[in-house]
Amino acid sequence: MTRRCLVQVEAPESQAAGCDFYLPDPSYLPALEQQVAELRADKEAALAMGAADWVIRNFDDQIAGYNKSLTQMRHTLEALPEHERTAVEEAARELRKARSAAAFIPVERLNTRSAHERN
Repeated sequence: MTRRCLVQVEAPESQAAGCDFYLPDPSYLPALEQQVAELRADKEAALAMGAADWVIRNFDDQIAGYNKSLTQMRHTLEALPEHERTAVEEAARELRKARSAAAFIPVERLNTRSAHERN
């Protein structure tokens, strides 16, 4: 029996959490948790500034959307047999490492041309 688990691979900040089709892969769990924490902090700042109700509602809706995705993802992972869950968690760690490594390209490895070479 083949199981499919959490197929969307977009970064959390590039997707709409309220969309019913939004389901990031498990490697984004920490990023989603961080996104929720940041939204909560932003909501608290907005409350302190006396922001309009619609602004606060927007934060609440975003937080609820991300929490829905987090809950769904955690439930799906918990439902997997132990060996499959372990494999998914290991793969997720490797994907986070790969994304992190790709984000840092040493400057000396970039090929640049001087203005004289371009002409």
